[in-house]
Amino acid sequence: MAINPHPSNIYKPLKPLLSVENIRKQYVQQIVLNDLDLTVNEGEFFFLLGPSGCGKTTLLRILSGLLEPDAGRIVLNGTDITHTPAHLRDVNTVFQNYALFPHMNVFDNVAFGLRMKKVSETKVRENVTEALRLVSLPDFSSRMPSQMSGGQMQRVALARAIVNEPSVLLLDEPLGALDVKLRKQMQSELRQLQRKLGTTFICVTHDQDEALTLGDRIAVMNKGRFEQISDAHTLYNQPVSHYVCDFLGECNFLEGSVQQATSTGCRVSVHDGFIEASAPGFKEADQVTVGIRPEKIALNATDETRQNQLQAVVSERIFTGNHYQIECITPAGSHLNVLFMNNGSLELPEQGASVQLSWKNEDTIILPMPDKGTVNAS
Repeated sequence: MAINPHPSNIYKPLKPLLSVENIRKQYVQQIVLNDLDLTVNEGEFFFLLGPSGCGKTTLLRILSGLLEPDAGRIVLNGTDITHTPAHLRDVNTVFQNYALFPHMNVFDNVAFGLRMKKVSETKVRENVTEALRLVSLPDFSSRMPSQMSGGQMQRVALARAIVNEPSVLLLDEPLGALDVKLRKQMQSELRQLQRKLGTTFICVTHDQDEALTLGDRIAVMNKGRFEQISDAHTLYNQPVSHYVCDFLGECNFLEGSVQQATSTGCRVSVHDGFIEASAPGFKEADQVTVGIRPEKIALNATDETRQNQLQAVVSERIFTGNHYQIECITPAGSHLNVLFMNNGSLELPEQGASVQLSWKNEDTIILPMPDKGTVNAS
């Protein structure tokens, strides 16, 4: 079983591997996928992220060959595989429920695909042994699935997929059945495995933390469409829509209109006054939504670089373990949340205390008003 000696794609030119072109899927009157276009690069850890019903699993099933699109095509390594049967595609899938054969031990589960391909038993033993080593289960060959934990069974499912050395590995909510602590551990192991192999991973999830932590790039899906495709940093700090901003992390939103616009930013009028933003591309009188991430806001700061300031009163203090959430209300009735890490360095204001909220221009997100017209999907 070959391992890419230089798996990271950070310092080498990106090479397109898989293309989705105008893919459409519809059930009766319900559009599930609406003319999607997408290119995934070689060696990339790519995420399809969105809530239940957005179409992400349908797209994954089309990529795997378990479902055919109504229109469009899929190209892998320059070959059109749109109508190629699943077992003939250079693609393997890891399912959320593991789908292990309960009557087979770990070795036979992992070896199943190779034996179906009539690979010699010598090669089977060599590849299965290596695959189990890669997923940290070298001594589990004789175990039965019923004798294993959820995390161990997930590793076996991964080994069964990677042992066939596919060009693309598809993962359908691979960590969804695990508890929070084990999920975090498996995230780290999954990332290390992907880097070792250098294989292209395409993962479906509704877990934003998982996508932000692991993904080289992420496609945020909403009702059969891609809202935005980019790296985690860009999606979080420079979302292009209210939907993306709201779906990824927490955000405070205020409605307003652009009073002044320049090539480098704009000034927005809101109920509480004026907010400055380093956000070009808008024009005067545009109706917009202002977004401010809770962790970007300071309380009673003296830092002069925090140009935006609002007066507020503390309405609630919530302790969540690793951070505090301070809920504030402005004189105009706007509700804003502020987050602080629990590091003991800050004296928290009491409920009812008057505070000054402040943040930098570059931390202000300006978005077009949400579009009310959307496409149904599931």
